[in-house]
Amino acid sequence: MGSVRERLAALAIPLGIELPEAYLAFMERRPERGIPIHHLGGLTELPKEWWPATLDVLEEDIWRGRWTKAAPYAHYMREEAERFLSAGVEFVSCPAGLPFNSARLSRGFWIGEEDGDSVFLDHQTLGVFAWLAHEDEVEQWASSFTEFVALGQRTGRFAEPGVAPDTGR
Repeated sequence: MGSVRERLAALAIPLGIELPEAYLAFMERRPERGIPIHHLGGLTELPKEWWPATLDVLEEDIWRGRWTKAAPYAHYMREEAERFLSAGVEFVSCPAGLPFNSARLSRGFWIGEEDGDSVFLDHQTLGVFAWLAHEDEVEQWASSFTEFVALGQRTGRFAEPGVAPDTGR
């Protein structure tokens, strides 16, 4: 079967992403506490604990054999971006008003979900982002996985005020 790192690398290669060391270490030795997030809650509410998907979930087929193709959950962002790419939509929106390239979205490494919204590692910056499915937009939650684990969700509309998102396209 291979080590955790080998299995994660096998999932990352087709997306062209080199997973950050902090994420690899987290997946090898999951800590006792989750990552604090404020998603869909106000700043007056206490953050809830969020956990990235397990390796077994990342390797599972999204379609569960109900489709002619198979895709692991780690590649969920590629599947989500396909409708934009096939329609010639070059950019999806961000709450900050900055465009986020659809091809860039397709190369995100899905690490879990929260209330139907996908959390992923951006292949370009290795920041932590969320795909807000009902809004068809991307928001950044942290500039790195290290920051995400240490400080929780730092940016996004339900995060701490005064923290600016990364503006990389």
